[in-house]
Amino acid sequence: MSLTPRARLIWKGALGQDGMPIVFSHEIDPQTLDASDFQVTTQKGDVLGIEHASYRPAVEEFELRTLLLIGEYGNYPDNEPVEVAIVGDLKSRDGQNLKGLKI
Repeated sequence: MSLTPRARLIWKGALGQDGMPIVFSHEIDPQTLDASDFQVTTQKGDVLGIEHASYRPAVEEFELRTLLLIGEYGNYPDNEPVEVAIVGDLKSRDGQNLKGLKI
């Protein structure tokens, strides 16, 4: 999904990029969140990095479970994203390291 000009309120480089919301079962420790913690694999096997990761627009109390990943994730239907992997030391608020998880 290509992000609109309004997405620049989340990150200045968001215009024209793809956005992918990710919802976790545990709250994420904001101190450990970095875009480099994630990678996307496309249908054709391209491995792509994330440009930006944000809690916005979900900033309500107890919303530390929802992240918006911004970047270029291939094109539907020819080369759409098929997997998101945590490749860095992203941790939950209760201390679990989520590195290695995939969906």
